Amino acid sequence: MRTVITLIFLFSGLISQAQISRKSSTKGLNIAASGNMLGWTSQYFNFLDENASNGAGGGISMGYGITELIEPYAGIHFDIMGVENIDATRFTFTHADLGLKLNFLGTIHAWRPFIMGGYSMRTIHLTEVSLNNDYPDARVYGGTPHLGGGLGYFFTESLSIFANALFTTGKSSNLEVDGVNYTDKPDITTFRLGIGVQYNIR
Repeated sequence: MRTVITLIFLFSGLISQAQISRKSSTKGLNIAASGNMLGWTSQYFNFLDENASNGAGGGISMGYGITELIEPYAGIHFDIMGVENIDATRFTFTHADLGLKLNFLGTIHAWRPFIMGGYSMRTIHLTEVSLNNDYPDARVYGGTPHLGGGLGYFFTESLSIFANALFTTGKSSNLEVDGVNYTDKPDITTFRLGIGVQYNIR
């Protein structure tokens, strides 16, 4: 009888220790919101690149951890660029992302590094931009790969904060001015640096 009681206490202690040591989880459904800084560069839009190269914004995303390692995700981010040094009323970037995230280390760690990769639908809107003595609206859009990574810190198994960086590149963007499609294919590279909060619903 004494042996049985000892085994019960030992088993209970092991379960308790396992629960205490579990600090994070990336499995299941999660939602996230973040703010970010955006930088970009383009040889085609050299003047805009030099005079309105930075902006800020935010976005939301959703992921599903199939395992602690593998997590598909989708998100959308919107950024407003400064127009103080260019002749335009408004200048914005939108990124719609779909990709795969790999979360490293394990549930006993509060800090979880990750890498991200996938595809982005990227859209630039310019409102009343100066062009050949006229002020049309312009849109640049197209799909392009993205790649990045970051680091998350879990306060609980479900609640975490994170910082990440994402790059997109591409020379196949489409140009539209006042609804008219041009044959030009502008080159654009973007860089997003974000900080946000994530909650695992599970």
